[in-house]
Amino acid sequence: MSQKRANTLPLVVILCLALIMIGATALFIWLKSSGEEKDAPTMAFERREKVPTEDGGMAQIGQETTTAGRRTTDADRTEMTTRQGTDAARGAEGTSTVGSTRAETETVEEQVGNSHIQPAHAPMCEEWTTRRSDECAAEEGSIASPVKHGEEEVGTETDPLDWLRPFEYSLNLSLSSDDVQQPSFSMDMQLSILVELNRDTSVIPLHCGSEVDIVGEVRIWSCSAEAFVCVRSMTRLPASSLLLLHLSRPLSASSLLRVQFPLVRVSLTAPNDALFVHVPSRWERHRPWMIGSQFALAGGVRKLFPSIDSPHARAVLRLCLTHTKQTIARSNAPLAFLRDGSLSSSVSSSVSCFRHSPSLPPAQFAFLLFRNLRPVTSLPSSPAISSSQPHIELFIGAHLNPSDYEWAIEESRKTIGRMGRMTGIEYPLEKLTLVSSPLQTGNDAIGALGLAQIRDSWMEYPKFVHTHELLIGQLIRQWTSNVLSLCDQCLQNGFGLYLEWLVGSEQLGVETNAEFDRRLGEARDRLMEGNTKTEGPKECAERMAVVLHMLERTFGAQNITNFVSLLFRRYGWTPRCTSTAELSKLFTTTVGMPEAQRVFDSFLRPSVPSPSQIPLVHISVRPSLSLLRFSQFSSPNVSSLLSIPVEIVDDTLKSVRLVLNTSQLDVPFVASSFAVAQPKSTFARFVYNAENYAKLAKCISKGQKQSDECPAISESMLKNVWDDLCCPTTDEKAPTADVSVQSDDWLSLFRVLTTRGAVNGDCACCMKTEEEAMGGPCRWTWLDRCARVAMPKK
Repeated sequence: MSQKRANTLPLVVILCLALIMIGATALFIWLKSSGEEKDAPTMAFERREKVPTEDGGMAQIGQETTTAGRRTTDADRTEMTTRQGTDAARGAEGTSTVGSTRAETETVEEQVGNSHIQPAHAPMCEEWTTRRSDECAAEEGSIASPVKHGEEEVGTETDPLDWLRPFEYSLNLSLSSDDVQQPSFSMDMQLSILVELNRDTSVIPLHCGSEVDIVGEVRIWSCSAEAFVCVRSMTRLPASSLLLLHLSRPLSASSLLRVQFPLVRVSLTAPNDALFVHVPSRWERHRPWMIGSQFALAGGVRKLFPSIDSPHARAVLRLCLTHTKQTIARSNAPLAFLRDGSLSSSVSSSVSCFRHSPSLPPAQFAFLLFRNLRPVTSLPSSPAISSSQPHIELFIGAHLNPSDYEWAIEESRKTIGRMGRMTGIEYPLEKLTLVSSPLQTGNDAIGALGLAQIRDSWMEYPKFVHTHELLIGQLIRQWTSNVLSLCDQCLQNGFGLYLEWLVGSEQLGVETNAEFDRRLGEARDRLMEGNTKTEGPKECAERMAVVLHMLERTFGAQNITNFVSLLFRRYGWTPRCTSTAELSKLFTTTVGMPEAQRVFDSFLRPSVPSPSQIPLVHISVRPSLSLLRFSQFSSPNVSSLLSIPVEIVDDTLKSVRLVLNTSQLDVPFVASSFAVAQPKSTFARFVYNAENYAKLAKCISKGQKQSDECPAISESMLKNVWDDLCCPTTDEKAPTADVSVQSDDWLSLFRVLTTRGAVNGDCACCMKTEEEAMGGPCRWTWLDRCARVAMPKK
């Protein structure tokens, strides 16, 4: 018996030693993986990290978060929210997920249709930091012109958005030096893009400008297969700012990939529209040192790093900035943590990492590095405001007095509160940063979600109304350029401009609507005076804003208010852009009139006429017959007649409103003397018959000033009458509303208008007779333009 015990004792000892070794090995592996994760550059939020305060000190962050955001409970996953008849389901049953080999799908925070950041399922991809990066080496291949893989051809017209759907950009950005004189003054980046394939492909196209230098080897990680995909070759197309990554094997649609660029470099000494760099001279001690992004002006981010650079390619930004300790860093989202960095052995540096942003268009990504600015603090007037609005921080020049700029924070609070009530969507971030920046000439303001900059030369003079307009405009674009995403960028910018006029008039105007009327009138006059065949972004936005006001005058201010609120609540934070057809349908539903859709489509559809094709309406006023005859003449480029709102006022302030949607329309109307169209009610030009013009001419005295004989018509309305008359005259068209009748009254009318100074310039030259024009300064204008005009003669 003792012999058996002696034989089993070594076996027991061996088993115990084996268990101890297995446990030690497991503990070693766990400790090693934890250490590697801590050393790897991630966007994780650490506990009790220090962040800079407004007074220059350091504060602690005691909130613990994770890279995946907050997890949701079972109740959150099945919660159902109903807003204005639209059901939004969240969680496991309400949101689609991307297939993965992971046993559990983690959640990230993204914006889905209301004012709060809601938890929703999004594709998660395992990082490969613990795996070998050389598992797949790029094969030898051609780096020439666009190639063809089977039936798949890519070239200069390729749109990466048709191939890829972006979810997330993880960007680590660092400055090699603060000295612009050093050759190494550049910006280094490590970039990882999480994308989903929209089609079967063996090519991954990305936007990438010629300013971007790709230094490291591009690596692609397949999230579902948990393996690297070989990059066979890389093609750059500078003319179209495209980067084509040719893969060694095709991938199927819906594949989830991480495209990693270990090192991307952009020189800060060469011109780059995506960045502005301001390094003050030694004698400019009060001027700030600043480097920041201006992606909105450059049209996107492609000039800084590879991307799917489309206004409709929304994605989350996870950003870390490495900079010197004397520099302050800001971005879209609030600061998550600040820790010591390792920029170089001779320069002490810091790493500022920010919380992940909401899903934004790439042009709305933003960052700013600066120093030598002073913070402005202002406590809210009531605790209710403090709890419902974001913390607003303002940085101004070091030579300025902070107490003189508390107005900017108070004005920002008012604007944010007004937009929240108007749209039904509260401000989505906890902090908003305003900076007085040395922006370049011609760029008065620039902004993105959470970060707005006003040119310092305007910010230092708050007595100018334009300074307040710039600030209010940037705050309103926090909603219209980020929460809302319209497929027509011109309409989106015009929508923001219209709300800027509306809110600015409420806060700046001494009289009701005085500021709105001023800006509307200036914009309309610029559009009506424009003779160019094409229009720029500014003119296009102004045209859309004027048309939106036309809809307000035609269908009522309350309908426009309801439309704005419903638009944001139904289409706010949607991952895809909202088409003009969807807007038209929503506007018709709001107003409840079929005519509303016809007017909306006539002026806001993508094929709307340009400024050189502004609708022209002929109005024949016949008091003897108690009749108004309207005639619409469409441009050759317009296939169908427009639905044009018209408001007519006579000399006794009697008025009539209608929508002209036919080529000719007769309306009974008793006018004792003359009748004129209200210019602010529509976006069209109007010309009249000679009899009506002759009666209107009695309303002006010498110098184009209003006569006492016509108290019912304002001086601005009278100016619009003569401006509309001059436009068809100089466009080689007869200015008469009676096409079939030629009257000698026109010559006497023209003589009265030129004598009293109602018209000037080329228009006045064309209203002279040939003998009068050839003998004076109008000679060459007459030969060049007026001789071709079919002027009515007896």
